[in-house]
Amino acid sequence: MSPMVIFSGAAVLAMALAAFGSAYSQGRTGAAAMESIRKKPESAAKVRTTMMLALVFMEALTLFVFAIVFVLAGRVTPDIAVFTAVAVVSMAAAALGSALSQGRAAVAAMESSWREPEESGDTRTSMMLGLVFMEALTLFVFAIVFVLTGSVDSSRVLFGSAAVAAMALAAIGSAVAQGRTTQAAMQATWKQPAAAGHTRTSMMLALVFMEALTLFVFAIVFVLNGRATTPAANLFGAAAVAAMAVAALGSALSQGRTGVAAMEATWRQPEAAGDIRTSMMLALVFMEALTLFVFAIIFVLSGMVT
Repeated sequence: MSPMVIFSGAAVLAMALAAFGSAYSQGRTGAAAMESIRKKPESAAKVRTTMMLALVFMEALTLFVFAIVFVLAGRVTPDIAVFTAVAVVSMAAAALGSALSQGRAAVAAMESSWREPEESGDTRTSMMLGLVFMEALTLFVFAIVFVLTGSVDSSRVLFGSAAVAAMALAAIGSAVAQGRTTQAAMQATWKQPAAAGHTRTSMMLALVFMEALTLFVFAIVFVLNGRATTPAANLFGAAAVAAMAVAALGSALSQGRTGVAAMEATWRQPEAAGDIRTSMMLALVFMEALTLFVFAIIFVLSGMVT
């Protein structure tokens, strides 16, 4: 089977998967906007603005997948055909996870916009911050795939394929957790408008922790890529990036649960927002630290494998 057939089959599947994720989330967001306008016609302009911003983010994800598929098509060789196929499917999976999470946040923003139209500015700001974090993770995956394509050869196909799949898994975990946290922040905004500032601050801190986990995975992928120069190091690197992704996934989902609980506690007891934020931060630090220890030990071991 020719390399281009392998790549093309994976590419069309990846593009369809990415388009499905964006379209599904855009449909949910559009329906939520229509419902919001029906329930509060006077807030139509604010709802429409918020909806448009959300739809642009979801659309961009899929367009980036399409663009990188075109770029990779010109770089396919017999040596890296499998890598490029895995890469485009991994990109699509990351885009799908991000789009679905963005849709969850956008739907919550639509509800908040009609329930508390006077707070629509705070709602839109919080939603945009959440969407930026989710979008950025996926774009980092795309960028690193682009870079790895120039360095992967026949001796690094195993590592390269494992790396892009691991990055996608880590990005999906963070996006899901960030989507849940942003959704909870949207709900907290309309349930307790007076605490909107506290809610947004706590949300931002939680999103930063979840984002950092995945960025550390990406950084160590770069380091291991430079060390995967022997069959043993190639095999170790593949196992290492898979292990890192699993650790990051578990930590991100757990951090997301804590973030959601912090959002709820903030609107229920706004006067205790400072204590709630401090407690949330302590919990996130412990979860983050465990995963970073895994990353550090992998980094050390990678220098011993020959």
